[in-house]
Order: sequence, then C-alpha cells, then structure tokens
Amino acid sequence: MAQEDARIDATKKLEDIEPAKLKEYYQVIEERLGIVCGPQDPDPIIDLKDIAELADLAADTPGQQRQRSRAGGGRVKFPDEAPVIGKRWPEKPLFCAVTAVIPYLEETGNWPPGAGARPTTRGPRGGKHQA
Repeated sequence: MAQEDARIDATKKLEDIEPAKLKEYYQVIEERLGIVCGPQDPDPIIDLKDIAELADLAADTPGQQRQRSRAGGGRVKFPDEAPVIGKRWPEKPLFCAVTAVIPYLEETGNWPPGAGARPTTRGPRGGKHQA
C-alpha cells in the first residue's frame, strides 16, 4: 500500500493571492526576467533557468530541488509542470511563475530574491555568480 505524500503543495490560485502581493510578484518578475505581467499574461510560464534568476539562486539549484522532490525529498513539493505547455519538451520543463513557483519559493525560504542565495562568506559558486 502506497503511503500518502505528506509534503506541502504550495501551489495557489490567482484569485487567492492578495492584490498587493500579486503586484509585488509582477514587479519582481518584470525586473528580474523582463516579462510584463497583466490581464493578458497573469501567470507567465518560466523554465528552470528563469526560476534561478527570479530567486537569485545558482543556475543548477532549481534542477536539484526538482530532482530531490521527485525522489520524495524535501518538506515542500517542487511545482508540477504547467498543464500541457510544461510537458511539451521533457528536457525543458515549464512552470507557472505566479501560482506555482513563487509560492514554492516562499514556502522554502527562497523568497524574496536572494533570501536563499549562498552567503558570500562560503566562497564563490560557479556560473555567472562566480567572483
């Protein structure tokens, strides 16, 4: 008998997000990713690289979080791929930024941007963040 998954699913519905919070999310998405959110695109679709950029994490961190979550690890489930669109390219999964990614980042302590970034006292990390 399969054991029920007791991890938190942080996904929210757009209508359940307070207007002030939604405005904050949209502003950060536009500043960090250059995506303008609004009535035409209230929940933009982003990839793992965008998640790292949005949260100011190392480029490979979202992929590692996703792998650990698939294996049943972590207190919070990594967001599911966006319906239909997110499963179109297996090598490049896509996720809903506002209703799935940001609530996940908040629940795991990686929001606001930079909250989960590796402290500079621990030394440089690879990629664009390298000192």
